[in-house]
Amino acid sequence: MATQNRDELDKKFDEFALSLAKYFNQRFDDLEKKFDDRFEKVDQKIDRLQSSVDEVHGMLEVERDERTVIAHQLGRHEDWIERASRKLNIDYDQAA
Repeated sequence: MATQNRDELDKKFDEFALSLAKYFNQRFDDLEKKFDDRFEKVDQKIDRLQSSVDEVHGMLEVERDERTVIAHQLGRHEDWIERASRKLNIDYDQAA
C-alpha cells in the first residue's frame, strides 16, 4: 500500500513537473516572440535613423563641395577684377 501511494505521488509529481515545464516553455516562447518583435521595431527605427544621417551627410558633402567651387571661382573673379582695374587705371579696394 505504501509503495502504491508512493508510486501515485511520483506519478502526480511527474505530471505536475511536466505541466510546469510546458507552462514555462510556453511563457519563454511568448517572451522571446515579444522581444523579437520589439527588437525588430528597434532595428527598423535604427535603419530609418541611419538613412536620415546618411542623407544629411550626403547633403553636407554636396554643400562643402559647392562652397569649395564657389570660393575658387570667387578667387578667380577677384584676380580678374584686380588685373582689369590695373589695366584700366581704376582704384580697386577689395575690402570695400
